[in-house]
Amino acid sequence: MAKNKNKSRKYSNQHPNQRQLVAAHKALKTSISKTQFERGCSIAHKMFRLLGLDPAVFDGFTKKQKLFLLNNESQPPLIDVEPGCFVPRQYLNRIRTEMYACMQTEYVDEETKFTLIELITYGIPMLLMLEIGIEKNMFVDSCLLNQGFADFCNGSKEDRITLRPRWLVDLYSCLDFQMSLYSQMNFRIYGYNVSFDIIKPQIRTGFGTMRIQIKINSIESESIYFNHNGVSRKAFRVMAGDNFESEAAPIFIWRSKLFPENTVKDRPYFMYIQSHVLQRFKERMDIFETTNRNHLLYRSIIIRQNIVQSSDGQPMLVCSIGGNTLGYFPFIIQGDKLFILSFLPFVSAICPEGAKLHQLLGLHKEDIKHLGMDKMSFYVLIDFEQIPMLRDALQESGIWKTKIMLDESCIESDGFDQVKTSFVKNFFQKLALRNATQFPEDNPDIV
Repeated sequence: MAKNKNKSRKYSNQHPNQRQLVAAHKALKTSISKTQFERGCSIAHKMFRLLGLDPAVFDGFTKKQKLFLLNNESQPPLIDVEPGCFVPRQYLNRIRTEMYACMQTEYVDEETKFTLIELITYGIPMLLMLEIGIEKNMFVDSCLLNQGFADFCNGSKEDRITLRPRWLVDLYSCLDFQMSLYSQMNFRIYGYNVSFDIIKPQIRTGFGTMRIQIKINSIESESIYFNHNGVSRKAFRVMAGDNFESEAAPIFIWRSKLFPENTVKDRPYFMYIQSHVLQRFKERMDIFETTNRNHLLYRSIIIRQNIVQSSDGQPMLVCSIGGNTLGYFPFIIQGDKLFILSFLPFVSAICPEGAKLHQLLGLHKEDIKHLGMDKMSFYVLIDFEQIPMLRDALQESGIWKTKIMLDESCIESDGFDQVKTSFVKNFFQKLALRNATQFPEDNPDIV
């Protein structure tokens, strides 16, 4: 009797909510809202297509089987800062906002309009429950009715799971883009780690579900000193942040890319950049916001690493958007290090486009600075239809396509600056007269 009293006392000491939780884990809840069910069925059709299966297989499931798959909805990815790292709160909030917007607009499957957020919150948890159901032989009848589904169920679990990273390529691309917006080569580089965690069982299902965790990390920039033209200068190591493919590492460029005709044994040159470069880049890319300038540097120096020859035969790194050149980075090599020295606008006389422009118009370096042609804002604010001489030269030199790209981009502009346009127009009227006096046989048009 005493023994039974002890049992009763032990049970009565449990909080009612605890008893409910224990009971919920023992039995699978078999009802969800009608809205949830309809949304889940729609996403299930998309998920089955993504798996290469006929969506009719899902339609053939019993209601209990469907509820089993749909009752484990996950939450959107948790985006936070890696312990021990520093990310400004405003950066973290912007990254969260942009990532959630990206996941709602990026399609895993364009044909079915299967968004990344649907895949993460419904699709992958559904795959997890499908795996559990296969292990429990819940879909034997469906396998008998559909050979494709039977082959899927009879395949190895590892083969099914390895499909997952391919689906999340857009997630990684969005993260790479966000890191490039806020990383500064002379200050701090940001990266990320992605983990797939099984969180504690849900009350309504009794099963654990997967949640993606994104941790933003950071590393501080490294600096060294080097000598150039008898002057000691400070430069910062070009680094790539930690991501799902690799750990944070210094960036290098292969000798064969810089000197393709050189038969000397290939070797890497580790890249460094002066603060002077970043200051010149800021001055000349004056229509771009700071985050966009950071991204341009990342794409040009770390990702693309395209090389062209200057007019004096020296290799330079190209800065471009969608194949449209914005400028060039000259550099020197000392030992196994490559030091980026400055940023040159495409109108510089030693650049391919600039050399052609100077030849066509007879411009001098002082003219370029006087007119402001070394800044991107010049090509947005000037009404070139009023200055045919300059317009035609820009077209012939290859600069015009960059101007068209800037006009078509989302860069905000209040229209042409008529005062500045008049100033430039007057300059080229005088230039045309000067050229006519010096080269009368050419008989150039005077604007």
